Amino acid sequence: MPLDGEDDNSSPFNSCVLWLDSRYFTESYWWDISPYRNNGIVNDGVWRGDAFYFGGGGNNYYVEIPYSDSLNIYNSKKVTVALLISMIDDSNDSFITLFQRNYQYKVVWRSSDNTPYFQWKDSSGNTHEFYESGLNLSLKDWHFIAFSMCLNGNGKGIECVDGKIMKEDDIGYNVKNDTSEKVYLAEKSFKGYYAYAMLFNRNLSKEELKILYKLTYRKI
Repeated sequence: MPLDGEDDNSSPFNSCVLWLDSRYFTESYWWDISPYRNNGIVNDGVWRGDAFYFGGGGNNYYVEIPYSDSLNIYNSKKVTVALLISMIDDSNDSFITLFQRNYQYKVVWRSSDNTPYFQWKDSSGNTHEFYESGLNLSLKDWHFIAFSMCLNGNGKGIECVDGKIMKEDDIGYNVKNDTSEKVYLAEKSFKGYYAYAMLFNRNLSKEELKILYKLTYRKI
């Protein structure tokens, strides 16, 4: 059953509020297999061999998840985003959006060094970033990318890539209140594949992120 977001560390999955897995879909819908049923609406994505392909090139390739209270992190200010993606071509833009809760926070891919970033806006509207620089992730390979963030102004962030903890550091900025925003995957400059996207309503620990990687990573 859906939990209330308390820091119960018994399982990485107990606070999952969005789990779009490419094995569960029907034409224009990407089904959420979490208890919350935040189903995604696919716009021009194509299912290819157990993964969703988005063609980039300026076209409107994306997935929209309508607003629900379960996706709102403002009260707890805690969130974990986990993605399994394969970027084919990152030349379409300098920063390519992978996951976004509209103007509150997002995960992006920086093309200059093939490095994922977590970006968010604070209560004053200023943008902040959390990342380990210069990862130079390979194109056309599958990568597990996860950010576990406590955005209450006195929290901690963790970045996990391909099962390894890349960064752990204090965060001195909170997150702005956007209570009615939608969630989006990909966007017009993303060219590649998604196997899954997951959202948790708390910040998973380092150990939980490693467990999540082991339990969900798959080569396609």
